[in-house]
Amino acid sequence: MPHLCGLRHAVELHDGGDVLASGGGEFTLRPDGQKHYRPDLPLEPMHLKIELNVDLEKKKVHGCVAVSVQSKCADAKRCRVLKLHAVDFDSGSVRVECDTHPIQQTDYNGKVIAILFAEPVPLHETAVVKVFYSVTDPRTGMSFSYPTPSEPQRGKFMCTDHETERARYWLPCIDHPSVRTTLEFVITTQREWTVLCNGTEGPEQPDPTDPSLKVSHWRLDCLCPSYLICMGVGDLVEARDGDHKGKPIAYYASRAFYKEEHLIQSFGRTGEMLDWMTNKLDFELPWPKYYQIAVGGGVGSAMENISLVTWDDACLHDGMLDQERGWLIDCVNVHEMGHTYFGDLLVMSDFASAWLKESWASYIEACWVEHKFGADTRDCYMWMERNQYMSEADERYVRPISTKQWDSSWLMFDSHLYPGGSWRIHMLRGMLGDDLFWAGVRKYIKDNAWGTVETHDFRVALERVSNLSLECFFDQWIFGLGYPKLKVSVQYEMERGQLTLTMKQTQVDTTKKIELFAFELSVSVEVDEGQWAHKVAVFDPSKNAGCGTVCFSDLAKKPLQIAFDPHALVLFKPDQSDVDLPMLCRAASHPPSSYARLLAIEALAAQGSSTAVNAIVDTYKQESGFLERRLIVEQLAKVNSNVGVRALCECLQLEKDPRVLYFVVMKVASVRDLIVAETLEAFVRSADASTPRVAMQFALQGLGAQRDSERALALLNEYATDDARNPWWVWIKRGAILGLGQLRSPEAYEALAKLAPDGAISFQAGLRAARSALMGALGTCVEFADKPLRDKCAYLLLDIIRNDPDYYVRRSAAGAISQLGDTKHAAAALRLFEKQATNQDEALAERYLRKLGGDAELGGVKKELDEQKSELRSLKSQLEELKQKKAAAE
Repeated sequence: MPHLCGLRHAVELHDGGDVLASGGGEFTLRPDGQKHYRPDLPLEPMHLKIELNVDLEKKKVHGCVAVSVQSKCADAKRCRVLKLHAVDFDSGSVRVECDTHPIQQTDYNGKVIAILFAEPVPLHETAVVKVFYSVTDPRTGMSFSYPTPSEPQRGKFMCTDHETERARYWLPCIDHPSVRTTLEFVITTQREWTVLCNGTEGPEQPDPTDPSLKVSHWRLDCLCPSYLICMGVGDLVEARDGDHKGKPIAYYASRAFYKEEHLIQSFGRTGEMLDWMTNKLDFELPWPKYYQIAVGGGVGSAMENISLVTWDDACLHDGMLDQERGWLIDCVNVHEMGHTYFGDLLVMSDFASAWLKESWASYIEACWVEHKFGADTRDCYMWMERNQYMSEADERYVRPISTKQWDSSWLMFDSHLYPGGSWRIHMLRGMLGDDLFWAGVRKYIKDNAWGTVETHDFRVALERVSNLSLECFFDQWIFGLGYPKLKVSVQYEMERGQLTLTMKQTQVDTTKKIELFAFELSVSVEVDEGQWAHKVAVFDPSKNAGCGTVCFSDLAKKPLQIAFDPHALVLFKPDQSDVDLPMLCRAASHPPSSYARLLAIEALAAQGSSTAVNAIVDTYKQESGFLERRLIVEQLAKVNSNVGVRALCECLQLEKDPRVLYFVVMKVASVRDLIVAETLEAFVRSADASTPRVAMQFALQGLGAQRDSERALALLNEYATDDARNPWWVWIKRGAILGLGQLRSPEAYEALAKLAPDGAISFQAGLRAARSALMGALGTCVEFADKPLRDKCAYLLLDIIRNDPDYYVRRSAAGAISQLGDTKHAAAALRLFEKQATNQDEALAERYLRKLGGDAELGGVKKELDEQKSELRSLKSQLEELKQKKAAAE
């Protein structure tokens, strides 16, 4: 899972300032998009023996990897050449040998090792190719940390992280998920270091040539693709947490910053999750252990490596942080565990099948929430997934959930893949019912265990247990584009006692190739207090232009409310502007389900009247569920009026649950208004050691967004520079840095520029995240400034791209400079980053370059739009007041 649950929790968990996906509204850079297919494997790797010496201080590994390849093709001429990915290995270090089959020639061009055998490898024979090499401080795939004279607090460790195609930066291999091998590790390192690898630990022995070293052995006997290979070495604290049916559970982190209790606090529910999941899927844990390691540096959120899950240390907690984010970390934990089956035991055959792992792991999160909190809260979780997917589909691009067309496999891991695909799985569950659905899932796992899978395999498993044809569903929802949008028309005929609801599909877009959908939708109406009538609307693209209609007859009076899809079975968006306000208010206060309430509140927020806002606030006050309250506030934040802003600030003053508080702060902070500035300043100035830290981060960031330097500059600078105000990781410091960027003043820029040189921010856990946020803040701060200041910032960012030792900070600087328009040094800086970019960031580098000209032209428009938002809100509020006065006069 490279993208923080597909960015679903990115803002809450980690993200802040690293511009990853800018510069285009389309999924691919070119309209036709390049198609990608699995590689031919006439010589298929079967086993890797990885014998390496790991030197943490020099940030270097050297040794030999023996690649055992078996001839699988009867066409002899195809079995003479073997090509292994190997990017930026140390110059002159690569040497290839093969004792089993003579080699005629080898060539290494800095990206691929090409090996020409003297004769084709005969069918079914195995050739063992030994690659001797060294790699120093790889750009990606393997990250190091070691103390330096200027940063003696640094931890001592190395850890790998490969998704999607990054093993090649330190490991000679065919770096594609369809290539799976067994593994053997022989790792030489300092005897005091802990060594962790996939699989089962073997004997640990002293190095025969150097008593300060030891040799560790690990072995994995099941097949593993390169992106799931993992190795961690260093001075690590360990927390043993019992076992799952005899298989040990343990957690590790850098001893420099963390203690055993932090690991237990963060991951201590792992055993419970293993018990639940293995029972749910009726398949025992297939690995010999379940270990997790959390380090700062090259790990993006969390990664499901076989038997050794890696985490960014941003996800580690003390007791206070656990109160805010513990439930979210549990969701990430169970997501990675879900990959045990969906992704590791059943490996995607290529990236077109990535939804079979990421969509499934995302849906496992929802199932865990259902297990812990009930079906209503699960449906609220699905509402979050719905909104995340729709945001990308409506505001950026639409693409099939499964597609072979992409610029970079890394960019496949988006909100279509995670929440979008998760919703498709949830719909299949609703279509089949729980018994058939889970029977089909268990069959899918058992039939395909230890192999690779494609979309067809999942569909066939469900069809065989249900005897239903699912081809239409998969064509529409997996290989098709978009989702249904419905314009609801309501007609109540009092004299006939009949309510007619017509729902017209409005999503059709011939340019984007979005078509009508065939589906069914449940509709319920409350005909009297607590009495309900139910209908099903059938949408058939071949009839009535895809419209659905339901009629409720013999009604004694007008129904109290309408509930669309109350059990959350269909991914769709209704336009309920034709539904009466009293009906929506009733649906918000007395709904048949949490999901029906959220649909009503969404419609109330769209109306935005004082009555609608009051109904939303009343619902918030009455609601006890923490996730429900978060989602109510999310809708309230969409009411762009003064009354909506005041209501948001009231919610902030009322909220006490740390799980909800930081979310409320984040939504309050998204609005620019005097009352918001006063509320956030009061929140920050009243903060003490007990104030939740993520809430403080968003309060500081939002305070800067009010653009009041007199109010905020000194306060933000104090939090950005005073380490005493940052007791855990860099949550608070990062909020202050981003807040300075939001001020968009020359004084704020100067404060940020002082923090830009490497070493200006004192070393602490999360330093990379702080510096990445700083790069984004610099870009934001001067985005609309006069050209001389933008030129000055561009030169500063160019220097960072040229000299900063951290690749991810340089990438953030490139994203920031792409915001500045056609400044003096921007193009040179981005061309330099383009040369540095890893394979998965090559498309990103091109997007950044494309963005330069466009932003120069749009900068003035964006600034004007930003300034007019508060004016529009004021006008809407005045209009609402006039309507109320007119109604009162009548």
